[in-house]
Amino acid sequence: MLKRVTIEHWEPLTPEQCAEIDRASKMPITYDEDAPDLTPETFAAFQEAARRRDAAQAM
Repeated sequence: MLKRVTIEHWEPLTPEQCAEIDRASKMPITYDEDAPDLTPETFAAFQEAARRRDAAQAM
């Protein structure tokens, strides 16, 4: 289930939001066809793409 909430950066988190974030941080990662586990090769490709993006933005 996806839950989207917009939090303005100047508003402090409510205790309920802090508790929800804490619960979510303790949940296991569940991979599926929409979000598969990355192979070392795929991870390396993402790293290279990020390096190229960062280098292009630095210019």
